[in-house]
Amino acid sequence: MSMNISEFKKLIPRMPKKNCKQIVIGTGEDIVIYLALNNHYMNLGKQLPFRLFTPPEWDEAGNLLFTQCAVSHQINNCPYEFFFTHTST
Repeated sequence: MSMNISEFKKLIPRMPKKNCKQIVIGTGEDIVIYLALNNHYMNLGKQLPFRLFTPPEWDEAGNLLFTQCAVSHQINNCPYEFFFTHTST
């Protein structure tokens, strides 16, 4: 987690365009790199590049709502872009 932003970006398969928040769906271990990069952006006072479902306490209803909003593009501000599902291989 001590990498700089450019090092993190090399690990992101499809980095969103500027002023666009990409939705990332995956399990905790799959999205940790996105969370770390969001934290770097937040520490620099910059707009976060990713929308992640990371509540203090996970619940099924909240997860379902986030997923439904993501699929219907209600929380997607990237025109003509879909969200990115990250899974380990």
